[in-house]
Amino acid sequence: TRRGNYAIPPKGKPALERPIAGLKPLGPETVTPDETIRDRLNRETQFGVKDAIRIAREVADALDYAHRHGVIHRDIKPENILLYDGRAMVMDFGIARLTRADTTRFTKAGFLVGTLNYMSPEQFRDADVDALCDIWAFGVIYYEFVTGRFPFEGSTPPAILYSITNVEPPAPSTLVPDCPESLSQLIMKALSKDRDLRYQSLHEFQLDAGPILMELRKQRATALLPISLVPEDESSHEQMELVSELNKIMLRTPIIMEMRRC
Repeated sequence: TRRGNYAIPPKGKPALERPIAGLKPLGPETVTPDETIRDRLNRETQFGVKDAIRIAREVADALDYAHRHGVIHRDIKPENILLYDGRAMVMDFGIARLTRADTTRFTKAGFLVGTLNYMSPEQFRDADVDALCDIWAFGVIYYEFVTGRFPFEGSTPPAILYSITNVEPPAPSTLVPDCPESLSQLIMKALSKDRDLRYQSLHEFQLDAGPILMELRKQRATALLPISLVPEDESSHEQMELVSELNKIMLRTPIIMEMRRC
């Protein structure tokens, strides 16, 4: 972590302080990251679906906090997301800007701001960089979490640019068999080239992502139910009631344990 970077700890409420309102500066003496998301992707290629959902929701929490305080990151990518005690932390707001400040999409030297693979179609046109550009980049890293590949590929920068602006990537569910269709649709919505069809906020994304994670947890809980809990003699009314209560407890307990770890 370099001095002068800024971080938003997920699930927290960072102090509102300068130089960027809403973001708390964390120096190297404050944070010792385990690794970046890029480090982990280089080692594992892709994440399991439940792990991808958890990490993406933590990133979304942090970015939504920034956006609600008028800050656009402008360079969301795995290299700028740290894993700190296993939790995702968005870092490096070095080219971030306040939405009420200068709205140009270029640096003073006249270059596009951002990293090519994570830039939205509108960033290559004469359009302001806003929260929807961050949401697009978030969609790219989420796609990468689940599939282990970029949604928009090319052997040269012009080829990547063409892919971003003209090509529809394959849905994650067509590449990863255990990726739920609902999750695949969620990621593809974040990657909509039509800004009006893209998520308009990461809070909206979180509302859609929550039920998907809950359903995966329920499926896991059901899979853990012992076969012996099914009574041989289904004529026993009391036994059936007991099994019903046990099933409810076992379905509920893993979800509560997961929530406590968040």
